[in-house]
Amino acid sequence: MAKNLDVAERFLQAYEWLVEHGKVTDKKSFAKKIGVSASFLTEISKGRSNVGVSALQNTVKEFGVSSDWILTGIGSIDYKHTEHGIPQLSQQITAGLPYYDVDFLGGFNEIFNDHHATPSYFIDFKPYNHADFWCNLSGDSMSPRINNGDIIALKHCTLDTIQFGEVYAVDMGDIRTVKVVRRGSSPDTLRLIPINTEEYDEQEYSISRILRIFKVIGSIRSAS
Repeated sequence: MAKNLDVAERFLQAYEWLVEHGKVTDKKSFAKKIGVSASFLTEISKGRSNVGVSALQNTVKEFGVSSDWILTGIGSIDYKHTEHGIPQLSQQITAGLPYYDVDFLGGFNEIFNDHHATPSYFIDFKPYNHADFWCNLSGDSMSPRINNGDIIALKHCTLDTIQFGEVYAVDMGDIRTVKVVRRGSSPDTLRLIPINTEEYDEQEYSISRILRIFKVIGSIRSAS
């Protein structure tokens, strides 16, 4: 749930920024503009509620707050000054890809195997819209390319389409990991190589152990 807390913190920072710039006067005026109650803002500030998609969307639409920044921490709070593309959020399947608030390393199978699983929302981010879905990633083995808590866009692929040297999410049932994939020491193995080689070691696994493999199309970074 850390990802939700990051978004909530930036949402509250956006409110403070709006007050400083004279766009709202207090919580009551801000809440009215985005269609929530002032007490709901208090619940968010105390960590007892998460920010809903509609509140985020209305903050972006009403005040020009960057959805890129509020979702990921990238760029400027004011969309006019951000240099990055802007991921759009939606609870409806209008565009973009489903985002599941689960970690690929843990809890992923429950979502993937449940064909009725409901995504938390949809992320429309055109550079990565050719992926299949978004989920979270924990751990530092791929830092600084992909950091702990980042959201990754995954596309299902097959072993015969692997491009060696690219980053893949590998599901072996009891082990799930995200690593750079290279040829193994024999034709029936693959080497899984971390970016953070100071703390993590390269590993080699039999291809027969791999149940599913996904290419990591890209990621969006959470602010730390």
